Amino acid sequence: MYGLVFEVMEDWVTKNHGINTWHKIKDRAVCTVKDNSFVEREYYTDDEFYSLVDATSELLHVSEETMLEEYGRYIIMHHFNNGYDELLKCQGSTLRQWLSNLNAMHDHIQRSFPGENFIAPIFWCENCDQEEGAILLHYYTLRGTLLVPMVVGIVEQAAKFFFQIDVKMNRLSLQDVEGSQYTSWRITTVDKSDRWKMSPKEHETDCGTICFDHIELPSNKCPFSGREASSEAPQCPFSQILKNRRSQAQSPPTPTSPTTNTETRLSATTEKPDISYASDPGLSLKSMKHIFPFHVLVDREFCVIQVGEKLPKLLEKDAGLLKGKHIQELVQITRPVMGSSWDWKSLNKLCDQNFFLTPTSKTASLHKKVSMADSIVRFKASMFQVSTDKVMFALTPDASNVSELNNMGLTLSDLPLSSCQRDAIFLGEYVAQEADKAHKLDKLSKQLTNEQHLSSTLLNNMLPKKVVEDLRKGKTVDPAFHEHVTLFFSDIEGFTNMCDQVEPWDVIAMMNQVYSIMDFLAGHFDLYKVETVGDSYMCCSGLPEPDEFHAEKIA
Repeated sequence: MYGLVFEVMEDWVTKNHGINTWHKIKDRAVCTVKDNSFVEREYYTDDEFYSLVDATSELLHVSEETMLEEYGRYIIMHHFNNGYDELLKCQGSTLRQWLSNLNAMHDHIQRSFPGENFIAPIFWCENCDQEEGAILLHYYTLRGTLLVPMVVGIVEQAAKFFFQIDVKMNRLSLQDVEGSQYTSWRITTVDKSDRWKMSPKEHETDCGTICFDHIELPSNKCPFSGREASSEAPQCPFSQILKNRRSQAQSPPTPTSPTTNTETRLSATTEKPDISYASDPGLSLKSMKHIFPFHVLVDREFCVIQVGEKLPKLLEKDAGLLKGKHIQELVQITRPVMGSSWDWKSLNKLCDQNFFLTPTSKTASLHKKVSMADSIVRFKASMFQVSTDKVMFALTPDASNVSELNNMGLTLSDLPLSSCQRDAIFLGEYVAQEADKAHKLDKLSKQLTNEQHLSSTLLNNMLPKKVVEDLRKGKTVDPAFHEHVTLFFSDIEGFTNMCDQVEPWDVIAMMNQVYSIMDFLAGHFDLYKVETVGDSYMCCSGLPEPDEFHAEKIA
């Protein structure tokens, strides 16, 4: 995990339970990182975080589940108040949309972290058929089930803070328990009148749902509008708009008043281009191959009808051999992890979000890394139903910078002009450079803070506190006369002979014990410790602050 997670935990503990509690937690967890010294973009092991979780649970006398839920609630507020407010607010207008976009948000944040250690969890949502107004949330992570309670806290706080609703989360399954591949919850509202905030209205989402396995679609009607569709070729949803424009263009003009001579001459000399429309003005398969150069068009059985013109190059396969194959022979869904990937029931869960693919021959084990760093070629995908029996998977190379694009064997000219990916590549280069600079600056800032702390400790050990403060302010400290002062000197009798007869480490342990007690007494009686040299100890009373009981306190 990155230092950001540790920073949030330190902030949560110190604000709610005090700095002393945080010190005790670190001591119990054997954490040697100094206060406020976790570097946000530096990688720390998961075991270090788990040790802090165990220590926090023990010292606060709460279960790990309760502790992580509270920590999850705090994460939302911490991120909102530390630069992620706009990103969190624009996630979605309903809770389901907000949760569905968590994957995209993690991908965005991942761009600003160095290395390949950012292993984000995976979320996806669907409406619950068993209960009206409820949604199902599925969660998968390589870290197992330890952080499941933290997800509960995050979801409950997000629902309350961004949508002003109280929700109940009923866990249905737990990852790796009884064969379940992911953890699932049924989320409902406490107040039924808040159901509209949970998920978009049915008419806004039904058109994106593909149910070949459950609904027998009429072969001659559009599933979106119910109108009669041509049986000749798959038509684009925009076909009707184009037909309307054609009819308007071919209809005779409305009679108008007689034109002037100038207008007549102008119309006589200006010729309109001869635009001829085919019988089917929709998007042809040939045009689709060019406009969507990385797409895959399949039928009800997931058999490939055609692919984009540049996809075979990435798959290292001949374009003519791809037609008729099952899509699973070309690509495999790697995120999110969903059991049997290529069935419409599973894919309906992804109708409102992006998912990620890798070539089947290069797909690494899902249980190794969800960040997909295993494969050089990666795709981000979404799906669209283009006719009653055909679905297009629109793929784009998942490259965030020029280096990743080159590793795939692509250039900027291979990306379609119609998308914003070229701009995103340039932006990714800039973000990567800025993230590297921010990481180095963060480390230098932490080092500077530590050095300042060391210098302050050294000065406070050598000089009175008031003198140190004046020196830091640039003031000149003049010698001062103190009339009533008592000095204390001591040494250990026979120290030299003792050193000849006793092991050095035993001598050091004995002196540390003696002078630790004397330091405690000096602090208790407001004495000023001057210095310790060898076995000699010197302190005074009445200096630097006057004290009428100086002699009594020394005694």
